[in-house]
Amino acid sequence: MSRPHPHTWDLINRHKAWFKELSMYTGYSWSEYVEEYRWARREFNQAARHSLRDAFETDWCLLRQPFYHRHSRWPDVWREVQRVDGSRVLDWGCGTGEMLAWLDRDAWTKGKCMALHGYDFSSPHFDYCTWRLRRRGYTNGLTQAYDVVVCYETLEHVDTCVQTVHKLMSLVKPGGALMWDFIDAHDGGANCATPVARKEVLRLLNAQHNGQREVWRKPLG
Repeated sequence: MSRPHPHTWDLINRHKAWFKELSMYTGYSWSEYVEEYRWARREFNQAARHSLRDAFETDWCLLRQPFYHRHSRWPDVWREVQRVDGSRVLDWGCGTGEMLAWLDRDAWTKGKCMALHGYDFSSPHFDYCTWRLRRRGYTNGLTQAYDVVVCYETLEHVDTCVQTVHKLMSLVKPGGALMWDFIDAHDGGANCATPVARKEVLRLLNAQHNGQREVWRKPLG
């Protein structure tokens, strides 16, 4: 049997573990959520045909992340986390906190004592992330340096991307890693940054793959 396309994973996942947690916050039933999901997907796609700048953040475009990335990017983060016992991890642009919740699963973090933090612009999605982190005993904040800072699928949505990258670099401990990407939307649709700013970000972080799934490591000393 062939593996289902990622777009359908969330609707056929019979365990629905992610939905059970979300429903505690939103109060949705499964049928109500599926209805909202399909409506949000239609609205998002319709808006995106005109301009991604007009496409609002939806439950669909955020909650798809576990199904796209848990088999690809997130294991890379986990391998980086394991380099240091008691790693401090920051997900900058965390949305609903899907990656942080994934890292916190017992199957992955048994025997590890981590501090997980998320940061994003004020929104209902970040409110949900804050709620779920507190429920797990973590708090949000940018108060200390981190062993691992993750910034995936975010920089292209920030018009102050150069200043943001300077901040992220300052939050990484010596020897720690900034795991990042900078999607290059050639038509300018999803890219709030100017070409000059994007070029400066690639220079600052010594990009090796033109901003795709990069790792910048802070020098020791």
